[in-house]
Amino acid sequence: AYDREPVWSPDGRWIAFTSNRSGSNDVFLVSPSGGPVRQLTFHTGDDAATDFAPDGKSVVFRSGRASSSSLYTVPVSGGTEQPLLETYWNWAHHGRISPDGRSLVFSRGSENSYWWRTGYRGANASKLWIRDMNTGAVKRIVDDPANSFWPDWGPDGARIYFVSDRKAGVYNIWSVAASGAEPRAVTDFGKGDVRFMSVAAGTPVAVYERDYGIWRTDLLTGASRAVAIQAPAETKENRTFIVENAPASEYKLSPDGKKIAAVVRGEIFVLGADGGYARNITRSPWREKSVDWDKESRRLVYVSDAGANPDLYILQALGDGPPRRLTDSPGDENGPLFSPDGAWIAYYQGQRELRIIQPDGRGD
Repeated sequence: AYDREPVWSPDGRWIAFTSNRSGSNDVFLVSPSGGPVRQLTFHTGDDAATDFAPDGKSVVFRSGRASSSSLYTVPVSGGTEQPLLETYWNWAHHGRISPDGRSLVFSRGSENSYWWRTGYRGANASKLWIRDMNTGAVKRIVDDPANSFWPDWGPDGARIYFVSDRKAGVYNIWSVAASGAEPRAVTDFGKGDVRFMSVAAGTPVAVYERDYGIWRTDLLTGASRAVAIQAPAETKENRTFIVENAPASEYKLSPDGKKIAAVVRGEIFVLGADGGYARNITRSPWREKSVDWDKESRRLVYVSDAGANPDLYILQALGDGPPRRLTDSPGDENGPLFSPDGAWIAYYQGQRELRIIQPDGRGD
């Protein structure tokens, strides 16, 4: 499953996250120490956790269950989801409740689904809104042509921090007063966008993704640094690899290194070691197997069950002549191998006998 977008509870006892382990994306809870998870939402539409209520009793999440995207809450103990916005509020994302529980900030606009694009200016740009949790009144606090993503409250609730590319086309951290006044930049990266920002609950620090790593920024000074994460793991790439070809049941490289004999569905093929050609040299209705090369890389010995009994045969690697039958016994012959000097062929007969024979069929 794909587990993503973790959110800490205020008391640190739980992590809410989004997972598709049940089919569609739903909201789950897990202890920071691991263990079994608890599923909180079960709708076929995609749900994504964005926050906890300040008292930790419910989880805020985004869902497309009744509109393109709106905000809801669900108790951590489980139960019926409740909307935070009326259904006509489409494209609401990243809902976060203020520390005093009185206000909800969210970003609205279909560009929330395309956060990876930079430089968009248009009707679908994401704007920041605040809803009064008591009166239901809603107002837009950031109305810049640029996108504004991932809003979050400062620890004292006086300012709201968000991510925008309004300057130099690079996503940086910005902030405004809760009224929407006093916009100012917090970071000033010339390259390397800020993504997926969140603010700590008890201290003015933001964490986010940047340059394929985790970064943190002091929101009072703007000082930023990468967070060094040591995650020991085994090597990402194996030092060996296996090439599988299901139709080829066996293969043997010729002594001169130029050819390969392969058995494919009971037929013997000879092909160039560089893949330049492939030739079927048996073309029989019988099953062939157990191929081996002579020392000159010109002939192949193999087993064929022609006549309904496995016997040894020898054949030119060019396939330009008929095979010669070397054995003709009621017992099964298997596993032929040429001797290093090419004068003999060793093979098994029946279950117990190890025998040798000359390539011309004599001396058995």
